[in-house]
Amino acid sequence: MARKSKIDNTPIPGVYPDKKSGGAPYRVVFRYLDKAGKPKQSQRRNFPTVQEANEFRRQKERELELAQTPVDDQITLNEYLDYWKELYVLPRLKQSTIDGYLNCIRIIQEHLGQIRLYKLNHSTINSFYLDLQRPSNGDASGKAMALNSIRYVKRVLHKALEDAILERIIRENPSRGVKLSGKTETVYNTLSKSEITQLRKAVIDTALHLPLSLSLSLGLRRAEALGLRWKDINFETGIISIRQTLVMTSAGPILQTPKTKHSVRDILMPAQLKDLLLTEQERQASNRALLGKDYHDNDFVCCKENGDAYSPNYITHRFSKILDELSITKIRYHDLRHTYATIALESNVPLKVVSSFLGHSNIAITANIYSHVTEPLARKHTTTIADAIFD
Repeated sequence: MARKSKIDNTPIPGVYPDKKSGGAPYRVVFRYLDKAGKPKQSQRRNFPTVQEANEFRRQKERELELAQTPVDDQITLNEYLDYWKELYVLPRLKQSTIDGYLNCIRIIQEHLGQIRLYKLNHSTINSFYLDLQRPSNGDASGKAMALNSIRYVKRVLHKALEDAILERIIRENPSRGVKLSGKTETVYNTLSKSEITQLRKAVIDTALHLPLSLSLSLGLRRAEALGLRWKDINFETGIISIRQTLVMTSAGPILQTPKTKHSVRDILMPAQLKDLLLTEQERQASNRALLGKDYHDNDFVCCKENGDAYSPNYITHRFSKILDELSITKIRYHDLRHTYATIALESNVPLKVVSSFLGHSNIAITANIYSHVTEPLARKHTTTIADAIFD
């Protein structure tokens, strides 16, 4: 006689063979507390397989758990978000992230704040997101909010409601399953090689010269270029280490850790950039000697005459003004990073190498962002391979 398997023996608590049943062989027994708090037991029969019986058991346990979870029927979303902000946001996140969260919380409270938390439902949240997409209901300018900004609001609200479940304030998250309508097509504008030459000539002897050179030659983000310190540069090995960023927050410019753990990285320094950095180091040494105690030695590579850091917003403003004066493609400062990556890929630098230089968490992110570059290259290589085979 064949030996019974473990699953036939139903070692799952609450699932048992139904010996009294003339039909389906499995039953589920579940225990719970009634409204008076007294323990009760019930069962359901006629499950043809252990898997179906176990699925019902799990669903029933979830229903019973929800039924016994206390709900605060007085707290409003306004009150809860104020509580959540103090407990989960302010003490745990970076200042730049805090600023983003606080802006999202403000938007949520303006639209939904007076609703009792336990009455918040899928339909109300969906209507809220649709309202944000309409002009005059979005940002302060009266324009419809950008879809990416609404996605950020959606993430913050979802996280707050997930934490409300942990706090046993609500039983389920009403934002689960809410979808945003619309799709954004991200367009990355980049400079041609001739435009890069024009731009580099225009920024010589300005505050933009060094940060722009770092972003164009290494693909650094604005915050990474401005946060770079001399101690992060090894002129002997030619390695530049990205270890901190300088970001603009409500508290002013502050130093913090890079965007992600993969953004902490080491990058090889090209010879042309090395020469530029050594020249800057000499210039700063002269300023230090000239200003004496009035020089603020903060070790920044990109800094003012007195050693103070540049405001990230100042760099962006100067960048926009210079672009207005030139007859070249109008781009954001961050597009210098995209220009770097595009030129690297078009120069046949392996995708994996470009990904590591950019500090992406995996190669798929790089491939997705720069598919407009990699796909034509792939077609070109496909033709080259075919020509070699079928020649």
